[in-house]
Amino acid sequence: MTDPQTIAVTVPAGSEFLHIVRATVGSVAAKLDFTYEDVDDLRIAVDEACGELLSLDEKGDAKELLVAITPGEREVEISVSTDAAFDWPSDGLHGLPWIVMSKLVDEVQTGVAERGPEIRLRKHASPSP
Repeated sequence: MTDPQTIAVTVPAGSEFLHIVRATVGSVAAKLDFTYEDVDDLRIAVDEACGELLSLDEKGDAKELLVAITPGEREVEISVSTDAAFDWPSDGLHGLPWIVMSKLVDEVQTGVAERGPEIRLRKHASPSP
């Protein structure tokens, strides 16, 4: 069961739909009073997570990407998962996408959700000036 404040967005598994995910993540982070830089970091990290899951689906089995955004008081947790079946976690997660995500958010984890492979991101809001 998800947190009652969790915002879930399901899009078809294609890069042409990632703008919907980026816009939703950016809107939630902005509502939490994240700085412009924090909002941008989150959008890029989520884009990398989605791209990584899509690129690892070599057979093209994925039908959907599910992005669940759970806002906290001064943080946000984001889960990106797909319904594709492939070896997970992959050894390739320590390449450029992993480095980018690790630099932009406070925590990156891989796991297996109900639906399949998952990347979880957590970012704390920067202190207000």
